Amino acid sequence: MENDLPLMRRCGGDVADCGGRIRRHLEDNTDRLDITDNPGFDTVTALSTVSEEWRNQVTGFGRRLGDIGRVVRLTADELDGQDVDNGAAIDRHASPPPIV
Repeated sequence: MENDLPLMRRCGGDVADCGGRIRRHLEDNTDRLDITDNPGFDTVTALSTVSEEWRNQVTGFGRRLGDIGRVVRLTADELDGQDVDNGAAIDRHASPPPIV
């Protein structure tokens, strides 16, 4: 079975871009919790402690999402012209570096 490398690259790029948008949004709106595309809800200012904890968690999620997208793109580049197991290649890029 052949790997659909252009699709892997495009999907990886989309996931990485999504993670970046999440992080940038929170960096630009550090003191607000925005509820969008929901009629009847207003943007509300959160208590600073709640807002900070929420921002840290969602920013971390955005960072991890970006990392996943980059791993998929790197894997697609590595697989270029090869017919190998996607999972094994992803594991090589996703494994944490050894602790020295």
